[in-house]
Amino acid sequence: MKKQIAGLIVGVSALTFVPQVIADENEDKVTPDSEFYETIRLIEETSLELTKDSNDRAKLLSEQAEKRVLEVESALEDEDEETASKLLDDYEEIIENMMSSLEEGDESKTISEVKKSTLRLTLLLERENLSESAKEAIEQALNNQEKSLTKSQNEKDEEENSDDEKNEEGEKDLEEEKAEREEEKAERKQEREEEKAERKQEREEEKAERKQERKEEKAERKQEREEEKAERKQEREEEKAERKQEREEEEDREQEENDEDEEESREDDEEESDDDDDDDDEQGNN
Repeated sequence: MKKQIAGLIVGVSALTFVPQVIADENEDKVTPDSEFYETIRLIEETSLELTKDSNDRAKLLSEQAEKRVLEVESALEDEDEETASKLLDDYEEIIENMMSSLEEGDESKTISEVKKSTLRLTLLLERENLSESAKEAIEQALNNQEKSLTKSQNEKDEEENSDDEKNEEGEKDLEEEKAEREEEKAERKQEREEEKAERKQEREEEKAERKQERKEEKAERKQEREEEKAERKQEREEEKAERKQEREEEEDREQEENDEDEEESREDDEEESDDDDDDDDEQGNN
């Protein structure tokens, strides 16, 4: 399927669609959330498959490594740590491919390009507001890259020592040595794949843990908000009850005052009535 797509890209699309994508990329960098991103990555893979010269492959890999670092930086600016983590995985795979090309390519140039990418990645650690998880992912990528460089250098030293011993002894069969090197190369490749799988598993577990922690923190914040809401509601109800009690007490006081006023008014009326009766009695006696 990939070969069929590659044929389309190399054929018709290379004359029409691809130049436009490349032009857009120069004017406005294609980021992982771009609709053209998958096409650009497919072009990278196809170009690498079609490139047989080891030096040219090393150059392509170096360019891809630089792109991944820029994309990591863009993802971190957008606070998209999940995409940044995936891009760092892609970056590590590119570096491993570059290391494997040291056997046939220009060693000093390749190592120089790797160190250049290392510097760009290191500068990301100096960014402000960089989360701990993103910092750990970058540091892990740098550590793995350093391990790859060290391992590649050790392997090269072993091969050089092996060549020296072969030249001094001149007794080993060349075919057997070649078979052994191929076997060792296969073992190293298997080890790298296993290490990569382990790192991926660790990152997935760490990601799951961070997700669970965020979920728990969210639940705690929700619980706190509900408790605060309940407290505020209780306070409002208590204040409402107090105001109601105050109004009832005020109404009772007003009623008592009104009752007292009415009582006084009745007593005054009765006194006036008694006075009138007394006057009438005096007039009748006269």
